[in-house]
Amino acid sequence: VNRLDLYDIQGKVLLSTVVNQNSNNVSLDVSGLNSGIYFVKVQSKDNLYTKKVQIIK
Repeated sequence: VNRLDLYDIQGKVLLSTVVNQNSNNVSLDVSGLNSGIYFVKVQSKDNLYTKKVQIIK
């Protein structure tokens, strides 16, 4: 099981979802978020990745 979390610049979790480990694609509805810098954290059984993303509207 993989977990995906979206954080704001202050570290607050805004979105969180469990992702099927066989899935290659994940869609997040960010329509309710403002433009800005966010962080996506993907956690699997063995690894943890964090990526800075920018939402532009």
